[in-house]
Amino acid sequence: SELVEIRVSEQGNGRVDVATPDGTFLVSSTLTELRYSGVAASDPDAIFPRITLHRIDAASGVVNPTGIAFEPHLSSGELRGLLNMRDVQLPQFAEELGEFSAKIIDTLNAIHNDNSAVPAPNQLVGRNSGLLGSDAHGFSGTTNLSIVDASGATVVSVAVDFSANQYRVNGGAPVGFGGTLNDVVNAINTGLGANGSASLSGGVLTIDATNAAHGVAFLQDAAAPSDRAGRGFAHFFGLNDLVQAAVPNHYQTGFSAGQAHGFTGGQTMQLKLINSLGQEAIDYTLTIAGTSFNDIITQLNNPTTGVGKFATFAMDASGQISVTPKPGYEDYTLFVPNDQTDRGGTGIGLSQLFGLGPGARQNQATGLAVHSDIVTDNNRLALAKLEISAVGALALSIGDDRGALALDAAENQVQQFAAAGSLSGAPLTLSDYSAQLVANAARA
Repeated sequence: SELVEIRVSEQGNGRVDVATPDGTFLVSSTLTELRYSGVAASDPDAIFPRITLHRIDAASGVVNPTGIAFEPHLSSGELRGLLNMRDVQLPQFAEELGEFSAKIIDTLNAIHNDNSAVPAPNQLVGRNSGLLGSDAHGFSGTTNLSIVDASGATVVSVAVDFSANQYRVNGGAPVGFGGTLNDVVNAINTGLGANGSASLSGGVLTIDATNAAHGVAFLQDAAAPSDRAGRGFAHFFGLNDLVQAAVPNHYQTGFSAGQAHGFTGGQTMQLKLINSLGQEAIDYTLTIAGTSFNDIITQLNNPTTGVGKFATFAMDASGQISVTPKPGYEDYTLFVPNDQTDRGGTGIGLSQLFGLGPGARQNQATGLAVHSDIVTDNNRLALAKLEISAVGALALSIGDDRGALALDAAENQVQQFAAAGSLSGAPLTLSDYSAQLVANAARA
């Protein structure tokens, strides 16, 4: 009775029946066997096997292989508490911790990408963004990048104005470019000339200085900083990240619903909606069709051939896809057991691109670490800020500590935290949220 709440009743023939409070018999005229096949390892996206009840034939002793789920019949007891911890409390805490880690990563990387080490690194390599050269660049505002020599002097400087689709070399006349990321890369290559190069391959943006003694540095325009879904150009691509984790720290992609989705028709992604009692509402396989993200969202929202009877998918202005359960299904969680999609050969699937499934947020604290390049060489820390100067004039200096001061002040910056686990969304500093996180864990 400590493990499972039970009710015991004595029958007229002297038999004792044992049942759960809702009347599910554990012992009656027949015996019942509980079965559970554990998993060797677990992660937030794991779908745990159910505990099942199997009747035993009184005459033959044969166990009925077709059982019924036991969890819905558990109302209290140690087992119910352990299941609640596994399926509700720990996932909620992991999501809260993931939100905290995501904000730490995003805040520090925003600062680090807008500053530079001295000397500047010869090459900047971004993270896999899942973006393709044919995608609209989706940026507004202006970013500046410079090639600097070993003394910190400017070799060449290129200002890229995304709002006007123009770039300027060393403050010269504006030159137009097209609206795709390929056009941006070509503009940077033309602007840098023989001094450097840019490439976008497999979703990863890379900027190089040609001379091994030269380096690359970025600076956001003070009046109109570059922006895609709330992040500057270098920050969005992760060109000079300070910290990293196992999964992306944000899913604001900057896409619009009408843009080309970039997946190959016929690729598939499996979805399941399961509640905290282990009850499954639907097991659905999406087969990619159409050409736009809106086509995929329409497929998912179809109440007959999709999951529209149980949940609504929508893309917001930042390019993030939300999943809202329909009334009666608020307790259900979307799982993605299998994703065979691949956006344009980047290796980024639909679920990874938009953060579908519990692991997208719960794993944001997993593998949180300083970028390996900086661990190997702490001279890669971006402690100084680039100055946009004339060719030959000083752009980076060793004594500049503005980047270091900005990193030090990050703890007290107010962030808009999203709702996560049992914590509501609110504007808080990193230190305030960490205090809430610890207090909430202590109450659990």
